[in-house]
Amino acid sequence: MKPDGMARECAKRLKAFGKTIKDATDFYIRHLNRKKSSGRPKHSGITRYMDWQQLQERLLKLSHRARFDVKVLDRFETEMRGTQAKQQRAAEQQLPRANIQLIEQRRAEQAALTPEQFAERICKRDGAANSAANALKQYLKQNPIPANLEGEQREREIKKQWREAEKLLLPMTAPAGRFTDAIATDIFNALEKRELPNGRLLVEGHEFTSKEDAMDAIHDLATRLQFRLKKQRRRPRTVIQKSA
Repeated sequence: MKPDGMARECAKRLKAFGKTIKDATDFYIRHLNRKKSSGRPKHSGITRYMDWQQLQERLLKLSHRARFDVKVLDRFETEMRGTQAKQQRAAEQQLPRANIQLIEQRRAEQAALTPEQFAERICKRDGAANSAANALKQYLKQNPIPANLEGEQREREIKKQWREAEKLLLPMTAPAGRFTDAIATDIFNALEKRELPNGRLLVEGHEFTSKEDAMDAIHDLATRLQFRLKKQRRRPRTVIQKSA
């Protein structure tokens, strides 16, 4: 088939879906660019053993869109932990009622602990966590809650201590090989964005030509970090009835 005939045939087939040859070309070029960028860039300095904090520091040094990349990385972590929590809740629902009541009781007991009591419990329960717990105890010793604080002021100080406890004690596993039930659209929708007068899109301080380009950047970042996003849900195919 000659090029002109091929173009007409392709345009005819795309018209049924409300698309043009330009739409198809743009889509396929994005697909090829995404395949081309698969895998981590050489000499990026990113390794599978880095935790989330280390990755943020690395991205700030290497990226020409540092704010965007860090915000996307934050969403990756948030979505990953949300997925894990949903899976844990689903698994717990399969347990006998007595086990569920025991889990709820333990959680209530832990919620009533102060950071110092929590650190003590970890030291007694888990020898492997001693270094982190001792670091927290040292922090609490150096930053005690003033004895004269009461009410809301005391609550604010306790919350401040808990934030420090989370930094030292919560696991910060590397994203390599991790996954989430979120799709790229979920990440994109959670970012700060606005349309510019020139028709472009400003997403977390970085200018993109379109939403599709921003989505490609999200996919590219996930690929570089070996972090798996859930695939885009397919729309039901529209069956086109031929006229008799």
